[in-house]
Amino acid sequence: MAGPRLTQKSGEADIQENLYNNVTVNPEVLATVEYIVENLSSSRIILLDFRTPADFYGIIVRAKRGGHTLGSVNVEWRRAFERP
Repeated sequence: MAGPRLTQKSGEADIQENLYNNVTVNPEVLATVEYIVENLSSSRIILLDFRTPADFYGIIVRAKRGGHTLGSVNVEWRRAFERP
């Protein structure tokens, strides 16, 4: 068996403070499936897919069906942190 061996301890767990803020969804900027389907052919709408290229092209499948929505544009999530 490769890797370190797991050990068991008893007693109190060392729980660290949550350093992340809770996420609040703004429904005004949330696109529903119906909205996307109705507006996908519009030149005013760009559907961005922030998954990895392997997920986007269906090389890696993590859902019921692999690949991307027709007409969507792949921008890998790491690029969201780059400065223009």
